[in-house]
Amino acid sequence: MFKIGEFSKLTQVSIRMLRYYDETGLLKPAFIDHFTGYRLYQASQIPDLQKIILLRDLGFSTNEILTALPQIESSDFSALLTQKKEELEEEMQHLSNQILKISAAIKDTTTHSIPVHYNVSIKSIPSYQILSTRHKMKSYYEEGALWQRFYALLSSYQISSSVFPGSLSLFYDDDPEKEIDIEIGFLLPGSIPVKLSRFLSSNALTSDPSFSISIHTLPPVPVMASILVLGSYDHIGNAYHSFAVWLEEHNQYQMCSPIREICHVGAESTDNPDEYITELQTPICRLTLT
Repeated sequence: MFKIGEFSKLTQVSIRMLRYYDETGLLKPAFIDHFTGYRLYQASQIPDLQKIILLRDLGFSTNEILTALPQIESSDFSALLTQKKEELEEEMQHLSNQILKISAAIKDTTTHSIPVHYNVSIKSIPSYQILSTRHKMKSYYEEGALWQRFYALLSSYQISSSVFPGSLSLFYDDDPEKEIDIEIGFLLPGSIPVKLSRFLSSNALTSDPSFSISIHTLPPVPVMASILVLGSYDHIGNAYHSFAVWLEEHNQYQMCSPIREICHVGAESTDNPDEYITELQTPICRLTLT
C-alpha cells in the first residue's frame, strides 16, 4: 500500500484533490490506519482515479461523476456523454451571447453612447384571431426552440410565415420563479390563402399532443400601452426599461396580463436586423383611489 503522498506522486494528483475525492466519496482510501490516521491506497485504485480525472476533464461535476462512474463500462455511458455534450453546447451558446452583449456594452461605454428612450403611446386594441400554441417553460431561453418547432411544422406543409401579417408572443401573469407561461403564434390574415386554409382544416392542429395548436380570438384591450422598437431584438430590453420608467412616472396605472410582443417585420421578412419592427404591448388599467 501507498501513503497519500506516495500515491499523489505516482498518479500526479495533488494530496489536496485526493483528500477532496475522499470527502466527497469519489475515491476512498483502501485503508486508514486507526493509530496514525494515514490514508493508504492500492495500485488497483489507479484505474478508478483515472476515470474520475477523465470525467472531470469532460466537464462533469462531482455529483455527475458519482452518477457516471457506475455506468462508465456500460452501454449507457455513450448516452450520458451525448447528454453532457448537448448541455455544454447550450452553455457555450449562452456564454457566446453573453460575450456579444458584453462587447456591445464595452462599445457603448467607450463611445459614450446614450441609450434610446422609447415613447409610450396609449391606444385601444381590437380583437383579432391568432394561430398559436401555449406552453409552460422553465426559462425564457426555451422560447426560441418553441418557435423553431412552429416554423418547422409550417414548412412541412409548404407554408411560409410571410403569409401572416405578424407573429406574437404573449407572456401570462404567472410565478416566473417556478414556470413561465408563454403563448406564441401568428396573426391570421383577413383573407386566408389556399395553402393556409388547407393547413387550418387539416389534422395538423391536433396531431401532436405535445404541441397542440389552436385558433382562437384574443379579446379587445381598451387601454394598451404600446412601444414601437425599431431594429435588432437586442433593443427590446432598453424598451422595457423605458416602459418601467414611464410606469413609475404614471403611477395611476398598473400592468395587467398578458404582455404581448408583436413582430411586424422580422427575420422572415429581411436579412437586416436594423429593419426589424417589434411592438411591445402591455395592457394597463387605472388604479382606483381609496
